[in-house]
Amino acid sequence: MKSIDNKNSLNIIAMLLDGKILISYILDCLDISSSTLYKHIKVLKKAGFHIRRENDYYELFVYKNCAKFANYELSILSYLLLIVNIMLPKKKFEYFYSAINKILCLTNKQNYYKVKDTFENLKKASISEYYSEKISILNKYINSKNKVKIIIKDTEEMEIFPIELYWEKEKLNLKYIDLENETKTILLDNIVQICEKNDEIKFTQENETIFEIRGKLAKSYLLKENERIIDSYRDKIIVANSQKDKDKLFRRLLRYDIYCKVLLPKVDVLKFKEMIEKSLANIEEISDNI
Repeated sequence: MKSIDNKNSLNIIAMLLDGKILISYILDCLDISSSTLYKHIKVLKKAGFHIRRENDYYELFVYKNCAKFANYELSILSYLLLIVNIMLPKKKFEYFYSAINKILCLTNKQNYYKVKDTFENLKKASISEYYSEKISILNKYINSKNKVKIIIKDTEEMEIFPIELYWEKEKLNLKYIDLENETKTILLDNIVQICEKNDEIKFTQENETIFEIRGKLAKSYLLKENERIIDSYRDKIIVANSQKDKDKLFRRLLRYDIYCKVLLPKVDVLKFKEMIEKSLANIEEISDNI
């Protein structure tokens, strides 16, 4: 990084001490470019100043140390962040996160990082639990250093040597070595089947039930026995299942709630719909008797 005018860094802090300030105002006042301003902000953050950007504004996060929070209250804030992160879109989560930060500015730096670190740990634990089936199987091959066959969403089949699972930008990834001895990575979201390298992957066609897995479940779903991918999209996969015991299959699909929809054949669609209606009727009956 090229040297920058330290006087301008001090001027930026002086401006931010007055409150939230427009980025364009800083650029005009100091007569600097956006890239130069970014360098100043980076230097100030490295020096220990907590500066946040919200849309077109910069804001200096100042701890007022005027409110005391018990540990359980800090834990509640962390769990609230986790719930909102799971339930709401990214943009709305950012608004909520900003609101929590404004609450935390009333306390001290230690409490701020306690909430932030607890939230990050909860989030990773939540994601790990969600991918537990994939993680468990892949760890077996990582520990044994054996080759494994996987199928990804575009139905491509690969034989690989799994090396490790790791986090990057809040995503779980698998690092592996391919048959050409090249080290590569793949998102766990994209893996839909894992099997022994000598197993035959059967693509049966008769008596199949076609269903759709969408939303967050599409990212963690692992194909079961007698299942194959028909098609895949950014937020959903279309699966064909040739299991003979339809009742057992439908009971499993019923647990997936709004993330699953039976598409074909029509007789299976009607049978699945009937099972849903019976389940709802049973819930209503239980509610009436409480």
